[in-house]
Amino acid sequence: MTEPIFVLGNVRSTPFERLGGEVLANREGVRDAYGRHAHALWLVMDAASLGLLASAVHANDRWHRVLLLQRATTVRRELLHALFRVGILAKRLAVQADKIKAY
Repeated sequence: MTEPIFVLGNVRSTPFERLGGEVLANREGVRDAYGRHAHALWLVMDAASLGLLASAVHANDRWHRVLLLQRATTVRRELLHALFRVGILAKRLAVQADKIKAY
């Protein structure tokens, strides 16, 4: 069984639009999705979306992974490591969504 993909932020006209993930835009939706699944992949487009995610979830024994497409400050990295078991973070601002292919 494949794990669900949840997207936070604007994915229109990016390669991530083709992933078919569920786009979430409010705390209740994020909280519900996080609680329903023991395993999930979160695609976070920007810092504002990361704020939405951090305000809606809490650390617990789940296997959620996150991909943050914007450069993460030290504080953001520490927050993500507290909330998620696996975090993939952009190290440079040169990472662009249009350069990443979704398969």
